Amino acid sequence: MGAIPQQAFFGVAAMATNPGDLWDYVNGGTGKGKPLVNPGLPIVSITLTAGTGSEVNCWGVISNLETKEKIGFGCPEQTPVFAVVDPELMKTVPAKYTAYQGFDAMFHNTEVMMSNGVNILSETIAMSAIENLGNACIFTNRKEMNCNEGLSNQRQSQKKR
Repeated sequence: MGAIPQQAFFGVAAMATNPGDLWDYVNGGTGKGKPLVNPGLPIVSITLTAGTGSEVNCWGVISNLETKEKIGFGCPEQTPVFAVVDPELMKTVPAKYTAYQGFDAMFHNTEVMMSNGVNILSETIAMSAIENLGNACIFTNRKEMNCNEGLSNQRQSQKKR
């Protein structure tokens, strides 16, 4: 699955074991910034897209329709305990969506380079990701792009660092 369903699991896992409203645990905006009372349920993630690596981090984006806010939510305890990143599972994804995911990853890493908070570590990781994305996304012809294996391998190598 893609990033949006995976990000939803962070909130679901947290609220399955904690009282109140998810917005009670959001830091920023109108969130109350409370720490989780209990650890959330363990998360197992299986990605069917090659993109930015939501399956191996603890952050998601949530929206509050009442206050018209969109904000990040997460905590290290919500990091998936296991992630399946298998390019074989991605072969049925149409090539254009694989291209979109590759560009999304490229944009995220480019944003790091333009950030006022860039540091030597984030710069090194972003530059490596940009280089690897360029090497992984090989245009085999104008209608097809073969990125899935390269992008999933890229995420696995970054996770090992």
